[in-house]
Amino acid sequence: MSSSVVREVQFPKQPALQLIYDTAPIGLAYLSPDCRYLQINQRLTEICGISVEGHLGHTVRECVPGLASAVEGIVRSIMETGEPVTGIEVYGQRPGHNDERCWITHWHPQRGPNGNIVGVNVAAEEITERKRHERQLRSARDAAEAALQRLKEAQDSLVEAEKLAALGRLVAGVFA
Repeated sequence: MSSSVVREVQFPKQPALQLIYDTAPIGLAYLSPDCRYLQINQRLTEICGISVEGHLGHTVRECVPGLASAVEGIVRSIMETGEPVTGIEVYGQRPGHNDERCWITHWHPQRGPNGNIVGVNVAAEEITERKRHERQLRSARDAAEAALQRLKEAQDSLVEAEKLAALGRLVAGVFA
């Protein structure tokens, strides 16, 4: 079955929905229960470097084999429990880039008219910059805590030295 046929049969074109997919600031996809891409927006395709057309009708395993096992497990869990899976962080590199990127993903069941799960909606938001800032804040906090610890140790040392000096003056006064 060709990609366009799969898309038309299982995910009919709806102008309002297509507009959301085309303009969303995050990556969006709709997967069949067997992990085939039935819909995907351009933003999400930028992550793996495969066109929208290159995804449609193909399985996750065919498009992004490195993430396939994890994605299949999430979809299987949703199909079994009917519950969404949210807040999953995914790390990887974009094609042609060496820098590691991070996305937070949310997976929600799509139910048919009779209540059965007919697919899974996926939303992916890039959070690379936020993660970088979090690492910088952690590093700055760790450095500040280490400096505070050194300051406390120096202060304790000075207090101890002052006590010894006072004791020395007292002893000198007694023997004088």
